[in-house]
Amino acid sequence: MKPSFLIWVNLMLLEIPIWAQPDCSAPSTGLIPINDLKKKTFNGWTGGLYPGGSNFLPEAHKVAGMKITAEKVCPRDMEGKPDLLSGKIVWLSIGMSNTTMESQQFLKLAGEYINKKPELVFVDGAVGGMPASVISTGNNPRYYNYWNTVDTRLANAGVTSGQVQIIWYKEANIANSIPIMIYFDSLVVQTKRVMNIIKQRFPNASICYMASRISARYAATALNPEPYAYYTGWAIKKVIEDQINGDTLLSYSGPGARSPWLSWGVYLWSDGATPQAADKNIFWSCPSDFQNDGIHPSVPDGAKKVAEILMNFYQNDTLSCKWFFKDPPSFCH
Repeated sequence: MKPSFLIWVNLMLLEIPIWAQPDCSAPSTGLIPINDLKKKTFNGWTGGLYPGGSNFLPEAHKVAGMKITAEKVCPRDMEGKPDLLSGKIVWLSIGMSNTTMESQQFLKLAGEYINKKPELVFVDGAVGGMPASVISTGNNPRYYNYWNTVDTRLANAGVTSGQVQIIWYKEANIANSIPIMIYFDSLVVQTKRVMNIIKQRFPNASICYMASRISARYAATALNPEPYAYYTGWAIKKVIEDQINGDTLLSYSGPGARSPWLSWGVYLWSDGATPQAADKNIFWSCPSDFQNDGIHPSVPDGAKKVAEILMNFYQNDTLSCKWFFKDPPSFCH
């Protein structure tokens, strides 16, 4: 058994108490998915995944994303220079334990998908026990453990930091009953720092698709229960909106770019087994979709569900036309 796998297992065991069981009798949270709120408000914030209560990319931001994809995303050699003959396009996940479980299932689906570009390489860069507070903070003792692990995984896949161009980002923090707005504000700040770190470490990272937490309605531990999982989605929405509104910390074009271009990839939160109104396929059944803590997805069922949602997104996303498909479908033309 590989040492890296053993480390991953040990981290997971530290996060999931052996006595825990998901609380499948937990009542509704009463919370409404952000995409279902649309122009309605929560906590003074307007719903919708994007500004104005919309679930669709603002046209100007979409055009900017398509321009970056067309001009920047291409096969690159190991030094990061364009190489259309033998270069690679690396998709890299960044995040925590949930993210690595879901990434591993996604890598299986992506490996089986016959219409992906042959130059695509998918790498799971997420690590158990590595929340946003760790991977965003250079003086945290485990900061370099995380980013060195990412570098090692890239090397093991035969690719380099200069070939990383597409990011899937999904993060949260350990809650431990801290005030919810402190959790929210901290996650916003830390997520922006991670975007800056990504651009520093992977200068050709052009596009970052962001994701929310799945439901934690049935949580059996204080690791990241509700409403923290719900507020994680609001934090991601805030970061994306700040970029759209011109936050210089998240500038994505020109020589001074400090971040990839950002958009939602998949918004995964629902009130447990109650499906989103916007997407009836997004719901989280207890106990089948969860591990014993009611927070981590079960493997393979819950994690595979996330992977399938993500794969469906890429198969229908306009920006994916440039980097994902070997033979682009009709909607790309």
